[in-house]
Amino acid sequence: MWLVVVVLAFIHIISVRKGPKWLFYVSKPLPVLVMIGILLNSPASQLPYTQWILVGLSLSLLGDLLLMLPRDKFIIGLSLFCSAHLSYSYGFSLMSAWHFTPWLPIALFGLGICFYWLFRPDLGKERIPVAIYILVLMTMCWMAIEYYLSGKTQSSSFAVLGSFIFIISGTVLAFERFGGYSVFSRQVVMVTYYSAQTLMAMSVIAIVIRYPYLTVIS
Repeated sequence: MWLVVVVLAFIHIISVRKGPKWLFYVSKPLPVLVMIGILLNSPASQLPYTQWILVGLSLSLLGDLLLMLPRDKFIIGLSLFCSAHLSYSYGFSLMSAWHFTPWLPIALFGLGICFYWLFRPDLGKERIPVAIYILVLMTMCWMAIEYYLSGKTQSSSFAVLGSFIFIISGTVLAFERFGGYSVFSRQVVMVTYYSAQTLMAMSVIAIVIRYPYLTVIS
């Protein structure tokens, strides 16, 4: 099934510049939809962590669908992706047993402030929504790192890497929207976006691999 995710993501990335418009619209949400199906059918589907990752993927799917509408739904889409990142953040916090490293939020929120000031002159009326999104993105990254530091597992490694790639994806998207269009920026955004979402889903599968006889009584 993971091969299906890769193929669907590849089809969409190619359709950004080539292919019929219908293929672009149909292919965009499919990789995340397949990921949701994989997690729902995994032995870990009833774990609280899995359920929060599923909430995040589902909100991302809704965000994808809204952003495909003819009118610009940037703020609504941004709100859904913020909610998705908060879902991931809460899932990571559950797995980290609320592990706390004092220097992490200082470093990450400092980085977030730098990103905000970089784009601030071009944000216009979207300054507050973008500031909130950066805050949420850095919070997700913080919780993912805490998850990793609380126990260096394959699952937490996927979570951290996925969070870092989300930052890259968001940065490229911001450059495209506020800093100027680049020929390949949309492809880079989608490659990083699908990679990050896949790593979030894989952080659940890694738990199943680590505990192959995992059963959950609901």
